Amino acid sequence: MDEAITRWINAPAGRSDLIDAAMLATASFGVTLMIMFLISLWWVGSPIKKVRHACVAAIIAIFGSILMVEGLRPLIPHAPPFATGVTHLIVPPYSDIFFHGYHAGIAASIFFTLLLNRVVPVWTTMLGIMAALVCYARVYVGLRYAGDVLNGVGLAAAASIMVHVLYRRDLRVAIWITRWL
Repeated sequence: MDEAITRWINAPAGRSDLIDAAMLATASFGVTLMIMFLISLWWVGSPIKKVRHACVAAIIAIFGSILMVEGLRPLIPHAPPFATGVTHLIVPPYSDIFFHGYHAGIAASIFFTLLLNRVVPVWTTMLGIMAALVCYARVYVGLRYAGDVLNGVGLAAAASIMVHVLYRRDLRVAIWITRWL
């Protein structure tokens, strides 16, 4: 089923230069834009303490997601979909045995953390749409299996929930970090 969904998402790749360019840009720079937006929230977000706490929590969740990926990668190695003929790439290939990409985890960590911290709904919705586009684009360009992206989103959700539970706004360290930075 994972191969079928991946093929279905990747099937239109290479047919439209405009869509391919948009997907390539999203797959390549979407996470960077999300991180830049997260950084900008530090200065323009309101209420400032709540938003700053959510920004720090998102960074912690990103690192948590990456640590989970690194922990699972040696346990579940498999070849990328383009190496097995499941997808056709519209980007240059690379040689890496991976569990899933970091892009899905990073994008989803930002979204889930802001969602759990109830940051301004418009910003959270915008970042949620961007996270979904990043995840879709990684499969569209042929770099990831759909299941790998979903695994990344699941790990990001788990990391975000753990951070939300453990890094509360009323903790002394949280208060100190948001004041100090």
